[in-house]
Amino acid sequence: MRRLSLLLLLAPAIALAQSAPPDVVLPDFAPPAPAESETGAKVEPELGLDREIDIANIVTSAAKGVTTVQEAPAIVTIVTADEIRARGFKRFLEVLGTVPGWVSPVEAEGGQVALPLVRGTGQAALYMRDGVSFFDPILNLSSMNRSAPLETIKRVEVVTGPGGVLWGANSFLGVVNVITKDAEDVNGLEVNARYGAGPGDPNDFRAYALFGQTFFKDRLKVMLHASYETFQGAQYTVPAFLATSPAPQPPGPVVYGTDVTCAGDPSCVHLGTRQSANDTSWLAIFDGKISAGPLSLYWSYPIGNIYQPLNFSGGAVTQDKNAMGQVIPASTANLWNFYDRYAILEYRDRFVADKVGLDAKLYYIDFERHLAPRVFGSSVALPGGLSFDVTGQSVTRFGATLDADATISSWLRGIAGAEVFKESVAHATAVFTEPDVARLPLVCPLAPGGGYVPNCPLTFINAADRTVVGVFADAQLKPVRTLTLDGGVRYQQGFGGRPYDAQYLGSAALVWQFAPNFHLKLNFSQGFRPPVFNNTDSNGAAVEFNGNPNLKVEQSTAYQGEVNARLLKNVKNIRELQLRLDYSYTVLDNYIVVERSAYQNSGSRGIQSVEFLSKLYLNGDHSLNFTYTFLQVKTSDSGELRSVPNHWFTLGATFNLIKDTLDVNTNLNIFGAYEDPNRFISGLFGVPGQAAGQGAVAARFSDVAFDRLSPVALLQLGVRLRLWKDHVSASVQVFNVLNQKFYYPDVFYDQAPTIEIQPLPAPGISGFASLTFRP
Repeated sequence: MRRLSLLLLLAPAIALAQSAPPDVVLPDFAPPAPAESETGAKVEPELGLDREIDIANIVTSAAKGVTTVQEAPAIVTIVTADEIRARGFKRFLEVLGTVPGWVSPVEAEGGQVALPLVRGTGQAALYMRDGVSFFDPILNLSSMNRSAPLETIKRVEVVTGPGGVLWGANSFLGVVNVITKDAEDVNGLEVNARYGAGPGDPNDFRAYALFGQTFFKDRLKVMLHASYETFQGAQYTVPAFLATSPAPQPPGPVVYGTDVTCAGDPSCVHLGTRQSANDTSWLAIFDGKISAGPLSLYWSYPIGNIYQPLNFSGGAVTQDKNAMGQVIPASTANLWNFYDRYAILEYRDRFVADKVGLDAKLYYIDFERHLAPRVFGSSVALPGGLSFDVTGQSVTRFGATLDADATISSWLRGIAGAEVFKESVAHATAVFTEPDVARLPLVCPLAPGGGYVPNCPLTFINAADRTVVGVFADAQLKPVRTLTLDGGVRYQQGFGGRPYDAQYLGSAALVWQFAPNFHLKLNFSQGFRPPVFNNTDSNGAAVEFNGNPNLKVEQSTAYQGEVNARLLKNVKNIRELQLRLDYSYTVLDNYIVVERSAYQNSGSRGIQSVEFLSKLYLNGDHSLNFTYTFLQVKTSDSGELRSVPNHWFTLGATFNLIKDTLDVNTNLNIFGAYEDPNRFISGLFGVPGQAAGQGAVAARFSDVAFDRLSPVALLQLGVRLRLWKDHVSASVQVFNVLNQKFYYPDVFYDQAPTIEIQPLPAPGISGFASLTFRP
């Protein structure tokens, strides 16, 4: 059995200084209103001697109200902008790997998509930006990728566990709310340039400019951002993927060539195939925020083409050549664009001596999902290989939300809200770009005059839509100062072309300060996830699995407990020690999987999770972080889920070697062993026209191997130099320093592999150098 390594990159969480939200007050339920400056702007209240530590523990949105991590009626983790900068993260998904219970990033479906696993479950987190859901209604594959610029993030608030009462659909096992920076957080101009190299991320160049300024005595605030990145993607050594039966009929054998290394290299030739020389990706993002009093306008407009170095099987993306060495005019790249264009208009204000708050939003989101994958390369059976391009795929959501909160008395606070939105996908067609469609392993439409319609146009997904209405109410009762009781209910229902039944959700929590600086939380929460349109309306004749319009809504219920503490504040060289220990038992029902070549509801899943987090802040601007997660998932249809580790932990640190000048950081992630189901490859046979030894191998549908993936240690090291009062900073970060040759698992635990049919490699070592200028 093939010995492999494990999963994931990441870096742990250390909370550092961060500009406070503009209207933060730590609640007693009847807090003093913030003072006002001469310009009329609200002035933040005093948060303590170690202000940056206190700010890193303020929750501004995850509980739809201002509270603290320790007192929030949910399991909440905060990651601030300064922490992101100090840790040296280069992509957004690495931030989520600092959260206990989360494994991120993980790549799936042959490396086409990157996502976090929440308590062992993929596609289970609701991704939001500034309180607006960016859930992808067609594929449930969010744009938590290169299109989420880290430099615009003010803070990330993460809820672990279902959040259905407050946030509605798709907050299935977690919520990720990205709060973007305001003008005063930037306060001027910031420009940056970065270059990365190494097999883990070769030839990656990125630059950005960030501008923030207030005008007319803070009555007008402007934040603008633009970035540009060009990259080739990770370099892998994998078997060349030659041919197989396309979905939804995967029982046929899979034919591979021998190992080949390709990553944008035009000289990569093997078995008559050559990787495209035109697969350099690029991505430009233009976004910003303008605020005038209580009104704010947010927008983002990314453009670009993102190519993947691997295809659905995890094999190298190839381009064909004939016997003369000339490139055959076929698809030359593996395009997989995933980014979101949006506009959000928000009205937010407080009234009645700051006791009543109102937050109303109108939004429009255009989900750019352009798929033009290179499914497999040329073979003797199928010269030209198989590629297709999905055209006409328009995916949108537009809607409105309204949230209100009221402090009724010193012991009672209420929250209520409503939302309505429409999400839709237009009819989309897949066209196949091979030179000879008559040889495609598909049933192509016939032309009126005989022969096949050029490019074999087939329906990829049928048009579908739904209109969703939801309302919720939540109350917090504080009978004594040390005890908070929280309870909420929600109704939500989908109407239109793809409706779903009314969902009634409840939540309840008890938060008790049972000793000075110690809190106990007991929490019950529910969530749900309606089927996405690809699950209900896909066409199984177009290299797709069959849609099932009769799918049931997936449901989640969690029972959680937590003990947290903030200790040793300003004791000798310790500024503060923060501890958190959680236990949860979560039940998933009607979980959607692929069975018999179609989407089906499976049985139930029971998830036990123990999560521990500690943060130690030391004098001299040093910090240490440690997290540990134990996870066990049992399913009614597949037994114990073995494609995620039972144990993993992270250890991270930042040290300021020269005061305000030189910092070093390190992150170590260690994951335990697990198993990955794949097709078992056996048998070498010759390929016509190839030299001796240049044969191919096959993997039959009936031959499945559960590869044991060995434990892996992923180490990141970095250094940051700050000069001229932080006006100039330079940093170097090296990822996967030990150059671990590890593999991602099949996150869906497909015991008869149909998409992830061979081990999916993870990136090797890479390094980045970055220079930032703030005049």
